[in-house]
Amino acid sequence: MLKTTKARIEKELSNNYSFIRVARGQDDNIRGVAVADIERYIQGSYDRITSLINNYIKIKSAVIRSNAGIQSDTADIKRASVAGLSLTVAEIIEMNDAVYGRGKTSGGSKPKGFKASLLAKMKQDYAEAQSEFDALQEKADDEVRQYLNALSVKRKDGEEIDSNSKATIEATSKMLHEQKDPRFIDPLKIADKIIALENEIENFRTEADAVLSEQNALTTIEIDLAEIK
Repeated sequence: MLKTTKARIEKELSNNYSFIRVARGQDDNIRGVAVADIERYIQGSYDRITSLINNYIKIKSAVIRSNAGIQSDTADIKRASVAGLSLTVAEIIEMNDAVYGRGKTSGGSKPKGFKASLLAKMKQDYAEAQSEFDALQEKADDEVRQYLNALSVKRKDGEEIDSNSKATIEATSKMLHEQKDPRFIDPLKIADKIIALENEIENFRTEADAVLSEQNALTTIEIDLAEIK
């Protein structure tokens, strides 16, 4: 189950499908796919990957405790509180590395750690969607401007456009922008998700490093070594 869960997480993280999309005007589809279906897919994908990560944490913690001979949560074993969780040192080290990443990278600049990788994907998706949005907005502004320039023909050079013409131009401008301006398809409210996950990762790393430093400084281990000549 641990191997399967890890493989599914890695597959979800490598999925090229974006957590945020951009639609044009009031269009109810993007490249032939209904916006409602896109929103359901985005939400389902996010829920699936976060649930898989949470399952991984639970399974890995159980395996670590089992391998250490800890048979229950009430066993008399040394634990520490990190991010509201009661963990053994071995669990903290594993979560710090495999889940939160401790700022490491694997294979070039790719973050190590499931939540660190999820954060990187959301940031990249958000940046790419913002870039697409800006490009579409610039294109829409140009199209509206060109249309209005053709519409707003003055009677004589230098003569102001009458009030009726101004009202028509304003109404036309509003209608065209509604038709052409881009909008985000963002069921996750991804900017909020990014901030929340950044805080979660930073808090866990900070608390974990403090606990591990304290354990390394204060824990005493007594062993009797054989003399080797």
